[in-house]
Parts: sequence; structure tokens; C-alpha cells
Amino acid sequence: MSSASLDVAGLGWILADHLATVAAYPARDTKVEILNYQRDTGGPIARALIALARLGKKVALIGNVVDDDSGVFLLDALKRESVDMRTVKVGAGKITGFAYAFIEQDGGARTTAHFHGDIDISISELDKRVVLDSRVLLWDGRGGTPAIVLAELAHLNHVLVVLSMGSVRPNIEKMLSQTDVVIVSQTFVNDFSPGMDFETAGRALIALGPKVVVITLGQEGAWCFSPDGHFKQPAFVVRCVDTNGAGDVFAGGMVYGLLEGWNLRRCVQTASAVAAIKCTQLGNRGIPNWEELEQFLSEHIARNE
Repeated sequence: MSSASLDVAGLGWILADHLATVAAYPARDTKVEILNYQRDTGGPIARALIALARLGKKVALIGNVVDDDSGVFLLDALKRESVDMRTVKVGAGKITGFAYAFIEQDGGARTTAHFHGDIDISISELDKRVVLDSRVLLWDGRGGTPAIVLAELAHLNHVLVVLSMGSVRPNIEKMLSQTDVVIVSQTFVNDFSPGMDFETAGRALIALGPKVVVITLGQEGAWCFSPDGHFKQPAFVVRCVDTNGAGDVFAGGMVYGLLEGWNLRRCVQTASAVAAIKCTQLGNRGIPNWEELEQFLSEHIARNE
């Protein structure tokens, strides 16, 4: 990777997450008591950048908020996480994106509803300069044509492009053609290639341009594909309190390993560990720093590996 003053520029949604722990997800037309509540920074890229910042990387966020209560909260929270905010645009008169997540007390499964906000992502000359001064562009496939053009610019200038997506979006083939590493969910694969097994789907995605494809499967682990072959990384067994955002911080952990120049097995293993640790606490409190990650790996990986 080229020398740059930033490690990662992230492009994508910024949301205020409202997390509510309940005994069980409520049935239709019923009421349940909220056992624990927390407001948090959400959005796949914002949460991945928090993970990278806690692991010691220099990161910047490209996205939009509004100058409402949620927007102020997000700006303050991300600044406290040492995320470079110079490319976050603040608008007026609309609504910052938000999400509500019900977290089941037993096992941490989550059910969410989100509103992406009334402000679209736009790309400025400053955004372009920040991306070109970064080693990695990490994005979530949102932003439409302007975001695709930014990814093309990064790709042409040897900035590693990492696409992290939970579902299929318009112009996906074009996105993949400008992507070096793609991280997708099981839901994405089911929608993109119905009926295909994971091995066939992984090879099909590789054929569209990425050098590396990772398919996350939650508690079933993750598959990793490259032209050199493929392997499966089992999930780490932990006591799950909250699975919301696990895939987002997985992407952060994967990018961390790529920045360190590690082989793919170590990258995916590290990403899986970051996701597992996050699940042990409600919200972003579970996202580890380097010391916590290192301790977890030393306790969960056999000494001869």
C-alpha cells in the first residue's frame, strides 16, 4: 500500500442507534419492558472506524448528519473516538438517520428498524483529497453514482478499496469491479445468487473483480475466498449479550489485518475475534482496543497455531 497520512477513509451511513434489551422480542400488539437502554453511534462504516481507531489506526469518516439532537450526539461521540470528522457534512432542517434495535436478553439476537435520514451522501473535492491521502477506502455501497466515482478514483490511485455490504444494492456489478476486498453477509449471498452454495457464490463474486471475498455467517463463522483458494474461519464461542453491529466491526478487524500486511487467515481470524468480543457487551462498549484483542486471542488460540 502507498504511504499516506491516514490509514482508512470510510464512506457511508451515520446513524444514531437506540438499543433496547428485552426479555424477548415482543409479539404483535403486545408490550414488553425494556431492561436496558443505550444510545450509540451506528452505521456500518462509522462503527467499523470506531473499531479501527480503538486498535490504533488513523481514520476519517465521509458522511452526512443534520444539526439536530442526534447529529450533535454523533459528532461528539465520534470525536471522542478520535475519528477525523473534517469530511462529515452537517445539514439543516432535516433528520439525522437513526435505528431502533431490540436486543433479546438470552443470546443477544437483534431485530432492527432504521431510517436512513433525509440527507443524501454527497462527495466534495475535500473528500477526494482525504481518500487519496488514505491507504484504504472502506465503504458500504451507499452514496449512489458519486460514491462509485470516488471508489473508481481510489482504485485508479492504488488506494485499497474494501466494500462491506449486508444486502445487495443497485449497480452492484459496477461496485464490485472497483473493489479489491468485499465483505458480505449471508443475506447478501442469498439475494445475489439464490440457490448457490457458498463456495460457488464466492467464486462467482471473485470473477466480478475483487481479489478477496469474505462471506460472514454470524455464529457459523466466515468463508474467505481468493484466487489462491478458500477456507472457513469458525466463530469464537462467547456469551453473547448483543449481536447488533458484529458484522460492522468484523469489517474493521479485517481492514486492520490488511493494513498490518497479515495473511488472509490471520486477517479473518482477527476480524472474527473483534466481532466476538463486541458481542459480549451492549452496543459499542464491547468494541476492543488492541490490548483487549491481544488478550482474547491469546486465551482462545492454541499456542501452536
